[in-house]
Amino acid sequence: MGKIRVGVIGVGNCFAGLAQGIEYYTRNKTQKLGLMHEKLGGYGTEDVEFVSAFDVGENKVGKPLNEAIFSNSVFCITFYGNVRSLRQYQSKGQT
Repeated sequence: MGKIRVGVIGVGNCFAGLAQGIEYYTRNKTQKLGLMHEKLGGYGTEDVEFVSAFDVGENKVGKPLNEAIFSNSVFCITFYGNVRSLRQYQSKGQT
């Protein structure tokens, strides 16, 4: 099976939590506490790949996603700060 390629519109609190959670469960394969299902339709957290992101915040646009999710305007609690480099850079959305 291939990857699930995800595009994000709005890199805020919800996405910051999602990205940290996916990274946590991908790196800690034996720790599945908190997941309702380890696999869904044959896909796991390791199959999710973020490929694009759009935001209007100047402090997030042009940065890699792993930096943008920890910017000053994102107030999600950091529960897994060791998010690998998400190579996709933010693009400016229309305002």
